[in-house]
Amino acid sequence: AIAEGPSIDVPADVSHRYNSIATTFDSSVDSTEKLIGLNRLRKKMVQQALGDVCEVSIGTGRNLTFYDWDFRGIKDTGNRQYIRGKVKSFTAVDKSAEMLEIAHEKFSKEYPGVLGVRWVIQDATEPLPAPPPSANERSGNKKGKKYDTIVQTMGICSTSDPVRLLKNLGNSVEDDGRGIP
Repeated sequence: AIAEGPSIDVPADVSHRYNSIATTFDSSVDSTEKLIGLNRLRKKMVQQALGDVCEVSIGTGRNLTFYDWDFRGIKDTGNRQYIRGKVKSFTAVDKSAEMLEIAHEKFSKEYPGVLGVRWVIQDATEPLPAPPPSANERSGNKKGKKYDTIVQTMGICSTSDPVRLLKNLGNSVEDDGRGIP
């Protein structure tokens, strides 16, 4: 017989918690993440992303600078051109509107002029939108298409149904795609 463990009481919606700490979140976790080497691990994982990418529970966008973007003709502040990067399109998903707005602001400062990146306020246990045509196009979706890579580095703890979340992510990635948890 298998003994059952204690039940865990997880609130149905914890996004309000993140909405209230969004503006101070980065400063409150920076030193701890550096100390335990989490930034290094994030960078190593995110640099594996390729093709049509979706990052769920993106929060304040702590992974954005680690992606190998393919923004043809767009120059960053270092005056380098991202001509042949691995990330062709990008969709950012988070349940917290305030966290997502901070991520969007960071991205816009770092990569001005880039179109087509999707910023979606949504619970990632629900079906994800299809990828955009490319990172340089403003509208449209690849109808019926799934993502080549789904990145989720810190969101399982903030969902009331982790199994449903992981099943949804599995259903949203191409058969030969990859999930980077």
